[in-house]
Amino acid sequence: MPGPLIYLGAVGQLELLPSQFERVLVPDAVWKEVVGHGESLPGANAVREAQWIDIRTVGDEAVGPFTDRLDPGEAAALVLAIALHADLLLVDDLAARRVANAIGIPVVGTLGILLQAKMLGRIPAVRPILLAMTQLGFRVSAELLRAVLNHAGE
Repeated sequence: MPGPLIYLGAVGQLELLPSQFERVLVPDAVWKEVVGHGESLPGANAVREAQWIDIRTVGDEAVGPFTDRLDPGEAAALVLAIALHADLLLVDDLAARRVANAIGIPVVGTLGILLQAKMLGRIPAVRPILLAMTQLGFRVSAELLRAVLNHAGE
């Protein structure tokens, strides 16, 4: 989950999350990863200042079964989604998406958030935001980039 928070925050689009979702819950491991260890990352300040983020504690013992495949933040996000029967898990990491899909948790990534925002009229275009994110290190294949921009009508 840190990726979507960091990248959306860094490009000034973090507010897309509360505009699309009733609640945004973040496990404490992700919060620490973003605003603690990652405090120098672009977007960390935007995340720290977001009053709408609901931070939840997830015990280390609960994430244990997933730590062999996922990093601690993604494992905690997955456990929180399971515990709360979440409607959706925001995650870009492919391994985390595969685990979530395997156990029936719907996922959306940063690109899905941007596409939804465009469809809802909350952003005029996806392309400039995507370009800004790639300049910050967001990785997306050329094929997926073309597909997203095509879907966005750009």
